[in-house]
Amino acid sequence: MTVSRTPQAGRARRGTGNLYQRRDGRWEGRLWVRGPGGSWTRRSYVGADKEDVARRLRAALVQRDGGSLPAATGRTTLRDFIDSWLPGIESTVRPRTFVSYTQLLRDHIVPELGTVSLKKLGPQHVTRLHARMKDKGRSAKTIANASAVLHLALETAVSWRLIPYNPASLVHPPRRARPEMKVLTAQQARHMVDAADVRNDPLATLWALALGTGARQGELLALRWGDLDTDHGRLHIQRSLIYVKGELNVTAEPKTRSSSRTIHLSDGLVARLLTHRKAEAEAALRAGRSYDLAGFIFSRADGMPLSNNIVSKAWRRAVVAAGLPPVRFHDARHSVATILLERGESARLVADLLGHSNVTTTLQTYAHSTPTQHQRAAAILGEILQG
Repeated sequence: MTVSRTPQAGRARRGTGNLYQRRDGRWEGRLWVRGPGGSWTRRSYVGADKEDVARRLRAALVQRDGGSLPAATGRTTLRDFIDSWLPGIESTVRPRTFVSYTQLLRDHIVPELGTVSLKKLGPQHVTRLHARMKDKGRSAKTIANASAVLHLALETAVSWRLIPYNPASLVHPPRRARPEMKVLTAQQARHMVDAADVRNDPLATLWALALGTGARQGELLALRWGDLDTDHGRLHIQRSLIYVKGELNVTAEPKTRSSSRTIHLSDGLVARLLTHRKAEAEAALRAGRSYDLAGFIFSRADGMPLSNNIVSKAWRRAVVAAGLPPVRFHDARHSVATILLERGESARLVADLLGHSNVTTTLQTYAHSTPTQHQRAAAILGEILQG
């Protein structure tokens, strides 16, 4: 942290400034400006003409009180600025996002660039950050995320007029290769649920719901029975399960505004959910404990929701038991989108089902085509050429 001299008693700390004549005969105007981290930095204006120094001091005071007088000095480091910036954004972003920002700053940005003077920070420093992270084996995604956080922080530094421009804007992070998407076919999805039923997998209903709705894992695990409308066969997605700093947060809002949505269920899924509720209530009764009919649809014995880690591990075991290729729980969501697009459903419908903020996200994510689509395209073109 930057250590500044503390204003002396009676001197200009927050008031009108201080103007006095030095021993060498010149005049000096002083004022104090509060900088990053709450530290105080003294500004001095020296000259032979008293009125000129007084005018410059008044102008500086006006700028300071209006929030436009830069407080950064050569001693203000990037670490100092981040220490003052980070707490202020905690209430403006999602809890998981704030944790991600903190980790990227703590693990990568501050260790590499924290001691660099904020005023001297340039594109070469950002380039060095990317290179060092790459040398340490960090993925292009992690480097891009770190670069984005640094860019966001420095945008604030520009708006606070601590620096004239954002050096992170002049450097592009490494290009992120689009990973090959792994999905289940319609036949594989049905086989996985059937295999889970044969084994009496206690989470078979969760697998069916994931493959029958495309909802996110956190959205499914945060579902309560009150979110299920059995009369109309609808499921209301209005919260998401997340863990922040190791603590469960079940009241988090969905990922985006469009993530709050209503999903229509097939008759088979509604019947499966009702059977699941009956089985859970009967199991609780046999164990001598109560069952909350307004509680979580997928819960532990104590009524708390299942954790993401436990569910992900159980999913991997279910995939292996069904003899299917390795896919993540999140790939169930990709599978739903791919199957619907392959069957000719519109990207708009898929975007609404998945809770994407716009259809562009859907098109960019699922721009790949499947063998079935290639075969259908070949058949269509063949018909055209044959007349």
